Amino acid sequence: MILYGQRYNTQRRYYYAMEKLKKLTQNNHYTILDLLTMKPHIIITEVLVQFTSIKTSASSALQFLNGLSSMLSLTFNIDSKNNHMLQFTRKAVSANMIVKPKYEDTWNVGILFDYWKEKGSNRNLTNIELQTKLTSLLMTICSMSPAEIEGISLRHSVICEQTDKVDLRLQPKTKSGLHSHKLPKTRDRTVCPRATFFDWLIIY
Repeated sequence: MILYGQRYNTQRRYYYAMEKLKKLTQNNHYTILDLLTMKPHIIITEVLVQFTSIKTSASSALQFLNGLSSMLSLTFNIDSKNNHMLQFTRKAVSANMIVKPKYEDTWNVGILFDYWKEKGSNRNLTNIELQTKLTSLLMTICSMSPAEIEGISLRHSVICEQTDKVDLRLQPKTKSGLHSHKLPKTRDRTVCPRATFFDWLIIY
């Protein structure tokens, strides 16, 4: 079956993603203007966290992620397939088994969003600060508890002061090894990945 020149399954994924996005806007009382002023990658992260709190299958999350990113690509007229943070999201979901968290607040993205309120609105963040924030959020998506976050983010991360890079590593549930990702470090110590992880642990 073809709808608007596209296959039925593709359209179905779009409608499914729109329904999940609608629930997010209702829960957070977002307006259409609020969504249009948000970065697409923040929207993807928020909706994905809400989705994975109910659907614990990694394959379901990846299918939903593809539909949501395609829909937002059309809305914002951007190429999300080659986006760095979207690739990181896919690898984070693929490398870890998404499980029901022991602590319900682990899925609450607002906890880490509130951490950046003192830095101003999300629109005022630099690209590196925004990437750092999203990376911190993605590290929590596949975690059961703060103890696992500590094991993932601190034990397997390498921060090099000379190259101004941080090597973030996710510990897969399989024996396929570690997935390494490079992320520039900020000069502001309050938003660097290491400080963010420690602050997350302190919250709990």
